[in-house]
Amino acid sequence: MLSCTEIIKHKGKFVELAASKWLERYEANPIAGLNELLVVLFEACGVTLDLKEEPLSEMDVDDVVKELVSHVEQVSFCICW
Repeated sequence: MLSCTEIIKHKGKFVELAASKWLERYEANPIAGLNELLVVLFEACGVTLDLKEEPLSEMDVDDVVKELVSHVEQVSFCICW
């Protein structure tokens, strides 16, 4: 099964269907659906982030930012070398 990001990048004609399926998943489980949407947004920026199924209000934003910065630094290092 392709992820939403893969569908957006490689199967453009199926974006509407993927969005509809995502909406169904979101309606069934809003926390997981929102996390999935955030992952897609981060992946669109080139960042892979594994969000756990917990309410965003309970997430430590500092930890998320630190993880993102760490990842970007690692990717930048790999690109430069």
